[in-house]
Amino acid sequence: MRVKPAEGRAVRFPASKRLLKTEGEDVPDTMFWRRRLRDGDIEVVNTVVEASATEVTPSLPHEGKPDVTSEAAA
Repeated sequence: MRVKPAEGRAVRFPASKRLLKTEGEDVPDTMFWRRRLRDGDIEVVNTVVEASATEVTPSLPHEGKPDVTSEAAA
C-alpha cells in the first residue's frame, strides 16, 4: 500500500528507523502500518493509473471472418 505521513506527523520505518518520505512511499501491508493508519499517523495515497488507447482497444478473435457455426447448422 502507498502511504504518506499525516499533516504534522513524522513516521519512521520500524526496522531501519528511516523517516517515511512526505510525498509518500510503498510500504508492506503489515500490522505496524495498519496501526499507524488507524491512529491517524499516516494517510493512504491513491494512485490513479491511466490506460492508453492501445491498452483498452479489444481485439476480436474472428473479426472479419465468417461465422463457421452458422454454416454447420445449415
